[in-house]
Amino acid sequence: VYFIGGQVGPVKIGHTNPFAKRLSELQKGHPKRLMVLAALKGGRELERYFHHRFAAERTSGEWFVRSERIEEELALL
Repeated sequence: VYFIGGQVGPVKIGHTNPFAKRLSELQKGHPKRLMVLAALKGGRELERYFHHRFAAERTSGEWFVRSERIEEELALL
């Protein structure tokens, strides 16, 4: 499970293996430099957990507003 985003702005929460390839794919369509903010071992269930936990911050698909709650979670990971 990965959290991908820029230094500011939205965060994508998803899962894939390897996530480095996914980062490269996302970067092609994104105007700002993206980076892996956090990565955890886990699959679809862990991804669903985070999607549910941050449902109020969802903007579109797997993208979430970079809220204080998400920043706090990233600091723990």
